[in-house]
Amino acid sequence: MRGLREFLAFLEAEHPEEVVRIRQPIDPKACEATGFQEYLARRRRYPWLVFERVIGVDGSPWPGFFATYANTSIRRIAIAFGLDPSKCTPADVARKHADALRRPSSPRLVARTEAPVKEVVWRGGEASLAPLPFFRNAEKDSGPGWITPMYVARDPEDGRYNLSWHRGQYVDAHHMTARFVQGGHFHQFFQKARAAGKPLPCVAVVGHHPVFCDACGTNFPASVDEYEAVSGVYQACTGEPLRVAPSELWGDELLVPADAEIVLEGYMLDQYQEAGPWSDFWWSYLPPQRMNQFRVEAITMRREPIFLSVWPPTEVEINYTSVVLDLLRSAYPSVRKVHLPFPQTLIISYRPSAPGEPFHLAASLFRLGPEYVKNIIVVDEDVDPFDLEQVFFSLATRVDARKRVQVVPVMSHWNDPSATEETVGGLIIDATRPSLDPRFEIGKPPAAAIERAAAYFSEEVLARIPMGSRFNW
Repeated sequence: MRGLREFLAFLEAEHPEEVVRIRQPIDPKACEATGFQEYLARRRRYPWLVFERVIGVDGSPWPGFFATYANTSIRRIAIAFGLDPSKCTPADVARKHADALRRPSSPRLVARTEAPVKEVVWRGGEASLAPLPFFRNAEKDSGPGWITPMYVARDPEDGRYNLSWHRGQYVDAHHMTARFVQGGHFHQFFQKARAAGKPLPCVAVVGHHPVFCDACGTNFPASVDEYEAVSGVYQACTGEPLRVAPSELWGDELLVPADAEIVLEGYMLDQYQEAGPWSDFWWSYLPPQRMNQFRVEAITMRREPIFLSVWPPTEVEINYTSVVLDLLRSAYPSVRKVHLPFPQTLIISYRPSAPGEPFHLAASLFRLGPEYVKNIIVVDEDVDPFDLEQVFFSLATRVDARKRVQVVPVMSHWNDPSATEETVGGLIIDATRPSLDPRFEIGKPPAAAIERAAAYFSEEVLARIPMGSRFNW
């Protein structure tokens, strides 16, 4: 499963319940794709949606497909990571990703003729953004439309690659904006090029295998070549090396993902435009921001390309989780699971070795910065952090707020709507058992009784029983 469409074909063959194809015509820039997502989410359904009839910014029919982000359910991410959901848990997904972070590998260079993303090539004036289905997610998102690509760029000084996500707004047929994180690696590359009086060569990638997409969202150390880091995660999860090919504009000097759906080649300019509002990961709107302009000079794509969109509030976060898990395991071997269900909110399951240690563990995570964490809940090893019912049960029965809650000043995140100053209150809740007091023992039927019930219920019988929360339907 090298790319997005290969993964789509696999799902439709082996897990058809994961994909819904929409044959009704839609206009992505009128929020119609997310209208389908929102309707289904209100009914607790999160399939991968593939729209077969869409229009571009200019109103012309798009000659391919438009898809929502595949990583909107942990089950689908597990499948993409090569796991069998019937034989693993959500925690195994983060564990596999964390293990892969330690195994970088070199991508495999292939010729242009072997790269599916080169099936269609537009250069010069033909390389127009106008036919592409830029989109809007929320009612007050600015227009005419947005794109959420993964950029590939090289350090102008040492040649290291950076791969990272940067959203942008359509400007005209040959320009779109790109939103940088100040101080991020891609921004540092741009600053070096700017200091040399040159635009930064880079490419924007739209659509690839979910593992590639997830790995591009991982914050790797500055010294790491991210093609090798992303390739390591990709190979560990798919069993195949990441394939790259020469770009149209720079050849071997800047390599592109060979199995992507669409690649936009061009230059990041020292020119700016205001773009926004935009509905971000925090669910609320971010105000208009000053963004760089990206000038497109070549576009390559597959035949009938899949234009991949992202609506941040629907995304299941796994790369931050795996980084936290990898960091904690060396210092706290008894850490079992880590979950990030909402922005800046971590739930950690482990076995404390001493009183007060949960606070020490939690406080150590604030050094990761506000992008990762503001709120931390620590629970016992027998509590599943992916089951919020169990988490809230721990809060109700194991927490004396006078003793087990701390608020510490930490740096605020620039997107956090609750932050009005440079610092914000970082919350730590120790929801582990205060002691081995028998009052904390959970009453359950004996294992033999549960095994007797398991022998009675066949998969066919279980399939007829509705599954869901006790508190909602």
